[in-house]
Amino acid sequence: MKIIGRCFYLMAAAVLSLIVILNFWQIGAKVLFRKAYPSSSCWYPAVVMSGSMEPVVSAGDIIIVHKEDAYRPGDIVTFSENGNLITHRIVEETPEGFVTKGDSNNAPDGGIVAGDSIHGRMAAVIPGAGYAVLFFRKPVGKLAIVLLSILLFWGSDRAGLLQETGRKTSE
Repeated sequence: MKIIGRCFYLMAAAVLSLIVILNFWQIGAKVLFRKAYPSSSCWYPAVVMSGSMEPVVSAGDIIIVHKEDAYRPGDIVTFSENGNLITHRIVEETPEGFVTKGDSNNAPDGGIVAGDSIHGRMAAVIPGAGYAVLFFRKPVGKLAIVLLSILLFWGSDRAGLLQETGRKTSE
């Protein structure tokens, strides 16, 4: 039982540490480098907010986007439009840029997407994982991280004291 508790503690500490590190990385990239879309090299995570690409990608999924040198019709790309990130499929290439459309939309998007506004092509999908990311971005999610951190570190220390006390009384 002690081993299971220790394994749970280590896994919880690793997950919590990863969440904290990723949050500091995103905040640092936004503040220091003025990047609205933090990344490591050419790979970008993004949370899908709408169902315009169903059934391939659903709202609440995380997609991994990879920066490419060139894009072609059929590619699912993430691009900036009026300060928002949009993930749609390229349906046509024109001399001015690309025509895009969500798979579940009836008509193509209005306007042409310039090549330099494309962040990358979708490389992978993690179904449903975006809901957790969105939760931890809310104030209640940030509070949950702080409380879990306190419980994890304070609780493990208290559990160690209680176990030692229990051993002394049973001897």
